[in-house]
Amino acid sequence: MVIRSIIDRIKAEWIYSKLAFYTKTIYGRGCNDAKLADTPKCDFCDLAVVTFNNSKVVDYQIRCLNRYFKFPFRFTVFDNSTNENIAAEINEICKKHEIVYIKLPKQNFIPKGMGSYSHGIACNYLFEKYIRQGGAKYFGLLDHDIFPVKDFDISEYLEEQFFYGVKHRFYIWPGLFFIRMDAIKDKKIDFRPSLHLHGDTGACNGPLLFKNIKWEDYILIGDEKRCFEGYDDIFEYGYSYFTCGWIHCWNASNYMGKKNIDFKMNMIYEMLEEKLR
Repeated sequence: MVIRSIIDRIKAEWIYSKLAFYTKTIYGRGCNDAKLADTPKCDFCDLAVVTFNNSKVVDYQIRCLNRYFKFPFRFTVFDNSTNENIAAEINEICKKHEIVYIKLPKQNFIPKGMGSYSHGIACNYLFEKYIRQGGAKYFGLLDHDIFPVKDFDISEYLEEQFFYGVKHRFYIWPGLFFIRMDAIKDKKIDFRPSLHLHGDTGACNGPLLFKNIKWEDYILIGDEKRCFEGYDDIFEYGYSYFTCGWIHCWNASNYMGKKNIDFKMNMIYEMLEEKLR
């Protein structure tokens, strides 16, 4: 099984390298732009999320961003859902909030169970097709189950350093990832995991963006893992609280097949409702 998994990953990397994903760049994203009408040119953050098989977290994420994200932003939802009914729900939520919804192309070439590759490829697709030439000052990439719960101004960090986020070994996790666009103007970006670097989603950016970085010289986001009282499995009963005032609830689409995920998510939704009052 281990050998088969390695072979599948090698195949996926080879197939990906042959795909002509970036054939046409699209800059306009409709209703998002109206919210930036009074914002000086380029003085905004392009926020993007890759959603997957959970519509409720999308609604909460939009509401939390509108409440707590204090720098002008344009938010776009890129949907990687495999459940078409849930995809339709996400689309309706975006319409309600006047957020642009984009259904990502199917990745039939990715073997089943390789969610990290699917996520990384989706991030590459949205960045090259919509973000790179989109005119933003900053770029932020979010996991679909992560929410700001106190006032957050990304410019406080990106005016001092070119990136800000959660460090995973030698790269920044693409679930809470912020970067100055001028710092990556002419650089290659690759959010895929890496077999030879032994890293999860975003690992390929390690040598591209963070090579020779002295991590101790940068402000990074701290991660405090919390479980609800009486439990110890963060994927089924817990979440992370980040030092910048965001929470990450983990496994919102239940890709891990946990039995009691509804209990956990309802607890988190109650927590978010309290923060949104």
